[in-house]
Amino acid sequence: MCLLSSVWSSASAQDSLAVSFSEEQDTLVKQHFIDRYENIFMTKVPTRHMLKADMASSEMSGKGIYVGYEYKLFPFLSVEAGIFAQASNFDPNRWDETIIFQLNNPSIWASGKVRWYYNMNRRIRTGLSANNFTGSYAGFQYDHPLSLDYFHPNHKDMLGRLGLVAGYQGRFLQNGHFDFSIGLFNRQIGTEYRYGEDLGLLTPANFAIGTQMSLGVAMGDWKRQRKTALCDVLICDEHVESHWKLLFPDISVGIRHQRALAMIMYERQVGQTPFSVQIQFESNYWRDSYNGQPGSRLTLIPGIQLRSYFLQKSRERKGLGGSSLSGMYAALVSNYMRFDVNQVLTGFPDQQGPVKYRSRGEYLNAGVKVGYQQRLFGRMFIDVSYGYGWHFPVKRIVGYPYGSYPDRYDAFNLSTGIGLTF
Repeated sequence: MCLLSSVWSSASAQDSLAVSFSEEQDTLVKQHFIDRYENIFMTKVPTRHMLKADMASSEMSGKGIYVGYEYKLFPFLSVEAGIFAQASNFDPNRWDETIIFQLNNPSIWASGKVRWYYNMNRRIRTGLSANNFTGSYAGFQYDHPLSLDYFHPNHKDMLGRLGLVAGYQGRFLQNGHFDFSIGLFNRQIGTEYRYGEDLGLLTPANFAIGTQMSLGVAMGDWKRQRKTALCDVLICDEHVESHWKLLFPDISVGIRHQRALAMIMYERQVGQTPFSVQIQFESNYWRDSYNGQPGSRLTLIPGIQLRSYFLQKSRERKGLGGSSLSGMYAALVSNYMRFDVNQVLTGFPDQQGPVKYRSRGEYLNAGVKVGYQQRLFGRMFIDVSYGYGWHFPVKRIVGYPYGSYPDRYDAFNLSTGIGLTF
């Protein structure tokens, strides 16, 4: 008690100091992600002409190759003309369900676009950008069929497609190009024609909102830049033993049509070797209504890959990267695919009215592929691959009036993917 009294007395005898608080505004300007890496995304390189060749992939337009030319009329306004070779009507299961490309008879679409870069003038005034094609935009798009595949018998009656789009376009590392957008369209490209729906230009039931992605190369009137410090982007010295990968979702939502694709993956290095094991789960859902005949399909695909980053040791010796689950790879692929289809059909001669059909199919898929995966900024990844797959039925389709799926089919597959890592 005496000790506590002594401490309290001593503390009470000390002079009291006044404490005050104040705030000052930070003078540092918060930068956008793309401005922190201006030497990578070429934001301050002036460009008025750009020729681009992209792998285009979406549930709205299918999968194919797009070649276009874009020209700047004003810093804030550009026009573009291009050709889209549609190799697949839709883009279900972009990664591992093999898409059989109709290379001998693709659908060819002419495309015209007008882009309004609504932030471009302000960015130029503040010194954040030059007059180029990198930035956010809103625009108008029109697609018109030139030659359609065998699913579209009435070529002469085909109408084009209108769309209002908003997105972000950019370049990276001299000749890289990307474009992500979301748009409101008066139809999904090609689908109404295949099933004989109303071909009216502005039929409300045909409208749909969907995402689109393009990734490829570009050439233009820009000057070559000095060699870029790639490790600022690729983070060459990071050591990654495992990571989760989430593919950017692909969505199309309309009154008649709803489609969605999602995929998540987990990859882990095997010890200190250049090998890795990746497990993945993919889901694809669509729901359509054609001429009052609704239908839906749900596809589930669990799978596994064994990858070999066969250049890893060589890159480590040259100081170009460590064990980061990035680089060229070869892979063995295997997955199990199951899909359930529910369809209401009318119009068959032996039917008294609408008949509900439920079909189920199961396949085991195996394949080989080579590809390139790269982690970006520690939080993103890109993966492009090309391979060949063998597909074997496990359970026959039942209840489907048009016959059955093939007993077995083999095909080449080109896949692209961009997403987040964590």
